[in-house]
Amino acid sequence: MKNLNALTSVLVLVCFVCLSSCFGPGPSPQKLRIKTFEWENILYRAEYDAYGTLTKLNGTDRDIIFLYDENQKLSQIDIKLDGQPAPNIRFTFVQGPLGITEVSTANTDYYGIDQPHGHVTIHYLSPTKLSGVVEQELNVDEDGNTTVGFELDRRFVYSGNNIARVYCVPIFTEFTGSAYDHKSNPFMMLADAVNNPAFFPIGSVNFPVGSYNIPLISVYSENNPIKGVYQIEGAPITATTHEFNYTYDGNLVKKIVWNATYLGDPTQTRVFKFEYEWARCRPHEHHGHE
Repeated sequence: MKNLNALTSVLVLVCFVCLSSCFGPGPSPQKLRIKTFEWENILYRAEYDAYGTLTKLNGTDRDIIFLYDENQKLSQIDIKLDGQPAPNIRFTFVQGPLGITEVSTANTDYYGIDQPHGHVTIHYLSPTKLSGVVEQELNVDEDGNTTVGFELDRRFVYSGNNIARVYCVPIFTEFTGSAYDHKSNPFMMLADAVNNPAFFPIGSVNFPVGSYNIPLISVYSENNPIKGVYQIEGAPITATTHEFNYTYDGNLVKKIVWNATYLGDPTQTRVFKFEYEWARCRPHEHHGHE
């Protein structure tokens, strides 16, 4: 299950520092974006290109580097710890007409940075909503042959623009969101910053284990969840209860305290903090990165 949670974390990290300016020639509209993001006790500062696209989350002891193709579509994310010669986590992406359709995850703790241990296929209802995802945990033998060790077919149900239920077919697990605020979701702001408006492709998890955790119902919803429950169907004792407390500045979320209780274990608490800034950026009809 640990591997599956790491896989579900198909995607992890967020934050930033604006070292380069976001001003193009002539008048450009201002855009609100995340300036810094504290995640699992690590402060990230966001770096953007001239078009307002996120290129790096510069952390106190690591970098998260975002790479794009010639159409400004996300192609790869590398997570690199300070002092290490190469990334220790890599996400590679396949793009479709509505957004990211496939994600492969590689980790030096599994089969090396060039051999994925996880794969996710994404299906869309619209550019901002999913119909489902298929998550696979991959096994690689000594000869380099890959087989699927575990698979989950998750289906999405929305209430308005927020997740009401994510369930498996055949029935296995379920994650429900029972209440949401009416404020801007900072994780959706991150999704917009990597040009994938349906979701930010790092961190989605059922409960906090390991690193780079963001609640699943936060990743895929327009607003911010207040309560949620994750459980294995037919086994209520397995239920994980999720409660979220927010500090706001107007319509913006400044702080999230996420409390998750699983299988009677002590409550796991994760804290997120955000700072924002306004910037002028070139319009996206200009292709390429500087």
